[in-house]
Amino acid sequence: MSKTAVLIHGCHIEATDWKKIIVGNLPNLPGRAARGLEAAWMFQSKCIIWGTGASEKHGLKEAELIFDEALAHVSEIAQYMNRNQEITSAKDLAWFMRSKSILEQCSQTTPQEINNAVGIAQKKDCTIIFQISSPTHIERCYHEALKWNEQHPNENILFVPISSAVPYANSTAKDVVIVEPPHRSDRSTLRLERLVKALLKIRKMSDEQALIVAEALCKTLELYDIKCDVKDLIVE
Repeated sequence: MSKTAVLIHGCHIEATDWKKIIVGNLPNLPGRAARGLEAAWMFQSKCIIWGTGASEKHGLKEAELIFDEALAHVSEIAQYMNRNQEITSAKDLAWFMRSKSILEQCSQTTPQEINNAVGIAQKKDCTIIFQISSPTHIERCYHEALKWNEQHPNENILFVPISSAVPYANSTAKDVVIVEPPHRSDRSTLRLERLVKALLKIRKMSDEQALIVAEALCKTLELYDIKCDVKDLIVE
């Protein structure tokens, strides 16, 4: 019997192109829900966990809104899943969704979402959690999962990241930057990832303040022939 659970990571309801991120541009580009349901059906997972409680609209939490959006498009999702061979009907998929789904509406952050998902999965005797998110978000989700593993070395949980085909608006997977700690003798041994982590605090500033800091940083980098154009930071 399958010991897998599927975690469909939440998406803030104010995100640009929210519906596209969740459902996708079917039948060719599956969103988080479509990809997650496909994985759950393929592996006959014990449960499908929908996150989170981080945003809400009209009194409904993010997890419920995402589930409802997926259910409203269950026919399209079933058609996507049947693209190579017929494996399910919309009616059967809807029943599968309702019978397997658990709405995780308490978490406010990705680390909390993962921790809560583990708790749910363990109650279902699951040891494998498929993480589903966008190509511009799954990297961070898996990073947080690996941190969870480090913090809980005695827990038998394997995380498996699976990306949807729909990134955040105006971005692609190549826009995601991953900075590893130093590990090669032919490169700098400075812990530059700590510098990048410090720079991320700029996101808490207003756009006006952040641009001032960015302009100052770019001017400094240009002194060392490192190209940096603050205009590249502005979304048209």
